[in-house]
Amino acid sequence: MPAIDSSQMAALAARAASAASTSTKVRHAAYPTTSVTPYTYGLTGVDPKMDNISSRVLYGSVGFICVIVTAVRLFQRGNAHLRHLTSLNSNAEQQVYWRNDQSSWWPWLKKHMMYAPLKNKRHNREIQLSAAVNLCTIPSRLHTTLLVLYYLSNLIYCCMLDYTELNKAAVIAELRGRTGHLSTLNMIALFLMAGRNNPFITVLRVSFDTMNLFHRWIGRLIIVEAIAHTAAWASNKYTATGWTGIGDAVGHNAFIQYGTIGTVAMVIILIQSPSPIRHAAYETFLHIHQLLAFATLLGVFVHAKLGPLPQIPYIILIICIWSYDRIFRLTRLLYRNLSKSRGMTHATVEALPGEACRVTFHMPRPWTPPPGAHVYAYLPSISLWQSHPFSVAWTTLQTSENIDTPRSDPEKPQIAPRATSSTVSLIMAARTGMTRKLYQRASASPSQTVTIPGFLEGSYGGLESLHSYGSLVLFAGGVGITHQLRHVQDLLLAYEARTAAVRRIHLIWIVRSTEQLEWVRPWMDKLLAMPCRRDILRISLYVTKPRSPRDIVSASSRVQMFAGRPKAGVVIRGEFEERVGAMCVGVCGPGALADDVREGAREVVGEGKCDFWEEAFTW
Repeated sequence: MPAIDSSQMAALAARAASAASTSTKVRHAAYPTTSVTPYTYGLTGVDPKMDNISSRVLYGSVGFICVIVTAVRLFQRGNAHLRHLTSLNSNAEQQVYWRNDQSSWWPWLKKHMMYAPLKNKRHNREIQLSAAVNLCTIPSRLHTTLLVLYYLSNLIYCCMLDYTELNKAAVIAELRGRTGHLSTLNMIALFLMAGRNNPFITVLRVSFDTMNLFHRWIGRLIIVEAIAHTAAWASNKYTATGWTGIGDAVGHNAFIQYGTIGTVAMVIILIQSPSPIRHAAYETFLHIHQLLAFATLLGVFVHAKLGPLPQIPYIILIICIWSYDRIFRLTRLLYRNLSKSRGMTHATVEALPGEACRVTFHMPRPWTPPPGAHVYAYLPSISLWQSHPFSVAWTTLQTSENIDTPRSDPEKPQIAPRATSSTVSLIMAARTGMTRKLYQRASASPSQTVTIPGFLEGSYGGLESLHSYGSLVLFAGGVGITHQLRHVQDLLLAYEARTAAVRRIHLIWIVRSTEQLEWVRPWMDKLLAMPCRRDILRISLYVTKPRSPRDIVSASSRVQMFAGRPKAGVVIRGEFEERVGAMCVGVCGPGALADDVREGAREVVGEGKCDFWEEAFTW
């Protein structure tokens, strides 16, 4: 075998390096540096290796953040569980330890990041162009930080191109590949966050409202990347063949046609997604949005299939995510609402003063959603296949006794009643669309009550327990009282059974008129009839627009009524000074109320143990 000298070794090494480079980046080296046509189709000029690296780094970063959030949630749950166990049979003096924070960094993080609005105090109160047109809400400081990091990372990956390439068309082709790759990759998170059965909601203890916020902003990023992808292709195509070539490709090339369908559908989604358009006709928007999302997914899938492009596995994963959510929803819907022995669910709708309906679903199976949960209501005779989210206001279990064992026979053991069915009640304030049609139909009935077919899907949410807090301050605005009622009922029952640390509950409900108090009167009466409620429950009712001063009547020192609006900061400060153990402030209501309560809670965070949570659905 002949010997190989150093010059030959160097030549072989150079060839190997060149082969490795061309294997990771697809190029037509034989083309002159002025050639453009090869870079107008396929993977010529695209850098699959860098695309894959950007994918791993991007989702690796997201995974790292998820691990941090999971660790924080586990720490919170562990601390709450320990607090719960040590406070079960403790009086006010024995819960003194939990009145104060055990560290300084955690309350600082809550006050300045987790609970903080982006600036000043506005967060869920919508920015308005006029009294009738809402523009948007502002993400919180933490949400904004995460979104900015995500956007910047995508921008950096899109700019990591081979600028040493002499042919400008090759650089543009690499940009085309990178933006198309990231746009498709980000659709995985987009569809995952849109799903009602997103497993990360349970794992991370993050609300659907937060996921919906990220869904909207990631969707905008995907559209910008898709436009950049199309523009990069069009730039090279125009340079190579002019407008005639672009028109010919769009008109006769199936690969380009389906890609164009996907991009155009995304652009239409962007045009129709601003808040004023969504709010003007939300149900119409939702149907068009879903159809456009389907067109986008179809266009991208066929575009990648005809390529063929390496992003096909991503699209298959997206289809699996969408299918999982739909199949899971259908399975829950059928199980909750159908029974061989007891038929199917139906709903009793009662029109109430103050333009609202009390809707009671008679379920064929026993079911008690957890406190703080919401469900999606289907009313086919009103809104066909559409579903809308509502907080569960009240539930009851229907029981049947064993008829083969009469209670009058002392010789036979008594069998405890078994739950066989249940009712789930919601309050639907009449606004537009389905809720307005429902109210009009019930109001038109001589009895103000109608019975119609109806189904429930869920439950969702209700992941956090309030049993470990000694003091709770719960704010509700309007129909937001439905979310707080179940919490109050649950806490009173737990206090009576000595399974909760709670020793003080202050429920503050703000309504426009006294008519709205009728919405939950049957359930409020049941709460007030509970023997233990005088020990720990205080209720403050605020009527912002009373018709007469005579309407403002306080039933007792524990149930008081006031005219006007509460000063949330003053109420929270007063409860904070008198707190027993750890304190929690919660709110469910309009954005302006939520922002006021958030500001009041942040004022006391750091002075002692105080947590804050908000139930919202910013659509």
